[in-house]
Amino acid sequence: MKYAANREGVTALRTMSKTVRESLEALASHTATMKSTADGATDIGPHKSSIVSALEEIGESVKKASDPAESVAEHLDDVADGYEEVIGNDRFSGLGGN
Repeated sequence: MKYAANREGVTALRTMSKTVRESLEALASHTATMKSTADGATDIGPHKSSIVSALEEIGESVKKASDPAESVAEHLDDVADGYEEVIGNDRFSGLGGN
C-alpha cells in the first residue's frame, strides 16, 4: 500500500505509527493484568498453572516483539517526515499549480 506525499498521507502514516505503539503497550498491559489476576486467583481450577504459564509466554513474546514493532513505528514516522519535507519544499505553489 502506498500513500501520496500529501497531508492525508502524512496523517495516515502518523496514525499507523501511533497505533503500532499503542497496540503494543495495550497488549503488554493487558497481559500483565491478566497474569497478576491469575497469580492471585484461588478459584481458577486445576489449570491455573498452565494459564499462568501461557500468560508468561505471551508476556515474553510481547517483550520480544517490542523492538521490531518500535522499528516499524519509527520507519513510518521517518517516511512521514520525508513526506512533510517534500510538501514543505513545494516549488510549484503560487505558480498557478495546485
